[in-house]
Amino acid sequence: MNALTNETLQDFCRLAEARFGLTFPPRAWMILSRRLAEAAADFGFDAPVPFVRWLLGNSLDREQYERLVTHLTVGETYFFRDEKMFDALERVILPPLIQQRRRNERRLRFWSAGCATGEEPYSLAILLRRMLPDHAQWDITLMASDINPQFLRQAREGLFNRWSFRCTPEAIRAAYFREESPDRWRILAPVRQMVTFSAINLREDVYPSLLNH
Repeated sequence: MNALTNETLQDFCRLAEARFGLTFPPRAWMILSRRLAEAAADFGFDAPVPFVRWLLGNSLDREQYERLVTHLTVGETYFFRDEKMFDALERVILPPLIQQRRRNERRLRFWSAGCATGEEPYSLAILLRRMLPDHAQWDITLMASDINPQFLRQAREGLFNRWSFRCTPEAIRAAYFREESPDRWRILAPVRQMVTFSAINLREDVYPSLLNH
């Protein structure tokens, strides 16, 4: 039998949550089945069922872990995604924090967990530069993390296509990005250098702190 049963999918979902902190509700099982079939082929299996059984009975080395995670994670993101959230940051959350910190340490710390290909933390970096004309005089740490190493490589490169700007005002793209081709823009180095990307599995006790970042 090559088709994944609900029982097998449930077993895999428990494994994925325990090892990677990834959850797949039943409504997403059709998509999950396709991803597991792709991952099975990548790992040299003829069908997903023996592949899942193998996963359930074996530990993965680092290379296998990264390959599997690449198949399981989704990088749906874009610049200034969730307009209400960024509006709240700009109008409600950050102004009093900036006012308070301006009087003493001028230090700000942020962590973007599950950053995918980097649009979210880079959006925050742009927002901070807009709100802090004297940002060079501040100690700003903007940490971004994801479990998918392929996403992180894309984020560090800082090169994005038109789809990443589908809710971004043209003025922001013109001010903070350099066009490299008709459909590719690279974020400017001063903005890119504000963000530090790290591979972190949120199921593990390796969260960033002021001591290590």
